[in-house]
Amino acid sequence: MAQILPESPLATTSPEVVRVHRLLKQLPDEDYVVWHRLYIHAGPGPDFWVLYQGRRSLFIKVCALSPAGARRFGLADLFGSEAGRPADAEHAALLAFARPRTKQTGRLLGQIPGWIVFPNLPRADLRTLERLANIPPGMTWVAREELSGAPLQAKLGASLGAPLSPEQVSRLREVFTPEVVIPATFTVRKPIVRNTAAQSTLQLMDYDQERVLKSDLELTAEGRATATDFGLRLVNGVAGSGKSLIVVYRAMLLRRLYPDKQILGLTHNRPLTHDLQARFQALSPDTRPVRWKNFNQWCRMLWPKKQAWRDPVGHSTREQTVVRVWQERLADTAISERMLLEEIDWIKDRLIFSMGDYAAADRVGRRFALNEAQRTRVYEAFRAYQAELKSKDQVDWGDVPRMVWRWVQEGRIRLPQYD
Repeated sequence: MAQILPESPLATTSPEVVRVHRLLKQLPDEDYVVWHRLYIHAGPGPDFWVLYQGRRSLFIKVCALSPAGARRFGLADLFGSEAGRPADAEHAALLAFARPRTKQTGRLLGQIPGWIVFPNLPRADLRTLERLANIPPGMTWVAREELSGAPLQAKLGASLGAPLSPEQVSRLREVFTPEVVIPATFTVRKPIVRNTAAQSTLQLMDYDQERVLKSDLELTAEGRATATDFGLRLVNGVAGSGKSLIVVYRAMLLRRLYPDKQILGLTHNRPLTHDLQARFQALSPDTRPVRWKNFNQWCRMLWPKKQAWRDPVGHSTREQTVVRVWQERLADTAISERMLLEEIDWIKDRLIFSMGDYAAADRVGRRFALNEAQRTRVYEAFRAYQAELKSKDQVDWGDVPRMVWRWVQEGRIRLPQYD
């Protein structure tokens, strides 16, 4: 199947565009990459950009004209009334998009062929309309029968433009999907001193980053249930691979798509929180802000006013407590002090409150395995660790969200609503 970004259109997308999105996604050739334009930036333009083998391109604009609308054009022509020409708005959108922002970009956009797609009209109706239209050079009308299977592939192959260079493809991505352009201030690349040849300085998200950025932009009923159930979508990567970049760009994209929604960004790193906030402001200075919080800071914000706050123990105190518990409970096992500390954090992060829940917990992704007997010993050590903290009226940072969670379940506090 073709790769398409985003994989699902938004609910506000017209039925005709949704239908074309689905048909393009079903192209069997994986060499096709298709972009569906998100209308978060001003100006008319294509609905889709098709790229084949990373080189040949085509723009697609969808026309929602119905058979009844097509007949009205025919009657208007018959009686000489002024009804405009079929697909004038769609032609104008493609032509406006191709107008040069710069001379070089204008030449590039002007050489990309365009399709006007009519998913509601059979070929016979379309041929009749073509006689009434003023179709600009480089544009082709496509009927309903030509939008699936072999006919679609054949027509695409015959319509694609001339091969483009990688620099030209990057320039097209900049114009068609400006939401993936990375400002120079966001990069850490050192300037090239000696190389004076002309070269592109444009920085864009790679395809994998863009795919993650544009996934689940609108939750389905199933997605809403998953979110309510605290399901997660993990983005894994080594340091410097762009995870934080995806987060701030996703916040920017969601804010532009949904200007009235409540959006919250949480981190476990206070400097990162400030960095994301600054980057978001640089990307979207004119949009409503997104709330950025350190997770523990957010939990502190939810703390009941009548509940005394206790500063969590420091790292050294916590490690000393773990070592004492380990010596008493686990010194005769293969489980180290460091493993016990990691397991305590894991238990608290997973909101595990009983031995039964711990025994049944899915350990996929854990660095080490524990059999049933080892889990029993570890959980006993966990309870001993908690008991020692409690005896001194202490908590650690892992206890803070657990306490907030319990109070939510008991109805003592209500979580703010975010979209």
